[in-house]
Amino acid sequence: MPKPKLVRLGVQQLEDACAPMRAFSLPRQSASVAASIFLHMAATTNSRGDSHHSAIEPASMTMHDEMKVQRYFWRGVRFLAAAVVIFVAAYAVCIGVTWYQYGRVQHSPHAESADALLDSFIPAFDVARRQHVRVAAPTETTFSAACEMNLQQSTIFRAIVRTRALVLGSKPEKEKSRPLGLVDQAKAWGWGELAEDPGREIVFGAVTQPWAPTPVFRSLAHGEFAKFQEPGFVKIVWMLRVDPIDRGNSILSTETRVATADPASHAKFRRYWSWASPGMFLIRWTSLRAARDEAERRVRSTSSKVEEMPW
Repeated sequence: MPKPKLVRLGVQQLEDACAPMRAFSLPRQSASVAASIFLHMAATTNSRGDSHHSAIEPASMTMHDEMKVQRYFWRGVRFLAAAVVIFVAAYAVCIGVTWYQYGRVQHSPHAESADALLDSFIPAFDVARRQHVRVAAPTETTFSAACEMNLQQSTIFRAIVRTRALVLGSKPEKEKSRPLGLVDQAKAWGWGELAEDPGREIVFGAVTQPWAPTPVFRSLAHGEFAKFQEPGFVKIVWMLRVDPIDRGNSILSTETRVATADPASHAKFRRYWSWASPGMFLIRWTSLRAARDEAERRVRSTSSKVEEMPW
């Protein structure tokens, strides 16, 4: 390792000072000892200076890091505040649009949107929401996966149910110890099975008061449901339906229709639906995709088993 410049200059000056000593025939060892002492003193002084700088440098780095953390913190706070403002504004717009469109739904004349089973129960309605998803699976596999999916496994579903309970002041339902598929879960909640096209479509219905903290779903027979007009209640029907595209692909759809019986229930449900409809949309959206993923997983599993069979 090269010697510092200060040390080299010091050694040269020391040797020049020792030249007269050599002229008087002093031992060379004296000059060597003196040079060693000077080198030791220079190294000690240099190390002290390094330690002084090393003690200052971490302190300055720590202050710099703290300032950087503070900048990142406040930047994150501003970003979060902006996100909250945007979310609240979007939600307010959604409520306003839903409030305005309530009761203005018209029956779609398109064949792909028509449903004879739903029309037989609620041909005229205040609210109708339909969603669908394409599935890379045969009709039978898709319908089976949709009927057997467990809504309680969905984090979004549980969060929406708990948020509703918090807003309306009700106690959230305790989760079942035994997981239930969608059809069995709907029946356990009180929905009645109104009609079924085996392997392709199933329709559920109930009369209820959705705005109540803990609504009770009451099922009715086919004929009674279509004629029901009791004040203070609404009729709700929803279906799961699978339409084939080709041998290995299908369309999974769900539609919900609501009809109110009198002006009082019309006003109450309009207020409830205005703020609750985004949550209902998310439930339908996640449910369709969960059923799609399960149906496609079953197709892959069946294909892998066929490939593994010895022929």
